[in-house]
Amino acid sequence: MSYWRKVQVTEFSEVVSGGTPATTVKEFWAGNILWLTPADLSNIKHPVISTSQRFITVKGLENSSAVLIPKNNIVMSSRAPIGYFAVVNKNFTTNQGCKSFIIKRDNSEIYHYYNFLFNKSVFLQKGAGSTFAEISKADLEKIRVLINTNPLIQRKIAKILTTVDNVIEKTEQAIEKYKAIKKGMMHDLFTRGIDINTGKIRPKYEDAPHLYKQSELGLIPKEWEVNRLIEMADIIMGQSPPSSSCNEENIGIPFLQGCTEFGDKYPVYKYSCTDGKKYAPKNSILISVRAPVGDLNIANKEYVIGRGVSAIITKRVNRDYLYDYILLNRNKLEIVAQGSTFTAINSNDLHDFIVYSPQETEQNVISNYLISIDNKIEKEEAYLNKLQKIKQGLMQDLLTGKVEVKI
Repeated sequence: MSYWRKVQVTEFSEVVSGGTPATTVKEFWAGNILWLTPADLSNIKHPVISTSQRFITVKGLENSSAVLIPKNNIVMSSRAPIGYFAVVNKNFTTNQGCKSFIIKRDNSEIYHYYNFLFNKSVFLQKGAGSTFAEISKADLEKIRVLINTNPLIQRKIAKILTTVDNVIEKTEQAIEKYKAIKKGMMHDLFTRGIDINTGKIRPKYEDAPHLYKQSELGLIPKEWEVNRLIEMADIIMGQSPPSSSCNEENIGIPFLQGCTEFGDKYPVYKYSCTDGKKYAPKNSILISVRAPVGDLNIANKEYVIGRGVSAIITKRVNRDYLYDYILLNRNKLEIVAQGSTFTAINSNDLHDFIVYSPQETEQNVISNYLISIDNKIEKEEAYLNKLQKIKQGLMQDLLTGKVEVKI
């Protein structure tokens, strides 16, 4: 017997609109009742939400069109934009930008959450509006989706997908943990460095003042130098080639226009170019010099670079050390950036950028510390990408009946 049927949303849920208490009445706000908006849902990556940016009082609920929805039901952003979903694990209300689905008995709210997410395109197609897309309660009630009507199978599918989501969440937390560790270490490594003899970060100035000296920018280890970037590297400012020399057939050398083309790991590009005035060599540091300033990457091949990008070719400094040093101190470039339409830095700004430089051996140790953390982050991100693909495949198989789920 097949339990798969295409049904209207109203066959398994009641759709409820939201409302907003008068914002000028203080007594209606800062209570203990969740009041969800699309902004709250936009920050949720996983099925369950348990808090909101703002709360309303019982008076606010009683004096508005807001409706108290029992916990363990689904909320959806119905405008600006359409299509954020979550299961709320507390009693809640929403504003007019959300609709709620009170799931009927013997149905799994987690199952329907995943099914809504899988059918997001169906909801988007119903959106209408000139200022911003919005889907009405009436239109939501007419939507038809394929569901499995067997409660036991619904719960089994929900459990499988929730298990994957839990692993995804833990992996994301691991990535954030490693990023936080790196951020904290970078500050210590680029102000105190590492004692080569002990292999440990130097004590703080307060604990060992004899290890430090005063520089133009503050205290640094005695062995370190203070240099301008131009003394440590060659700097190539980009210059866009003639448009007539560019093509979309990937002929010639890739042309990198600006930081908007920087990928997660390596730059991506829209055009190739048979002629260019300025080139970024492979393995050089790429830095955006306008709109915004200070985005960084490593060139994984040779590029023609436009006016929005500069290339830094290291001479007297470890490239990975310099990359992370600039990353930590990019705010110093943002401070000197100028412009009304968009901010930008020029060659002098880059030339005069101050670099604290330990001896080469210490630079190498510092960069190796940070590379080891980067490797952990990269490994976790690759695993996360794999999990997300597994989840998409499971949703396709389990929410369409392609793969039979046995109870």
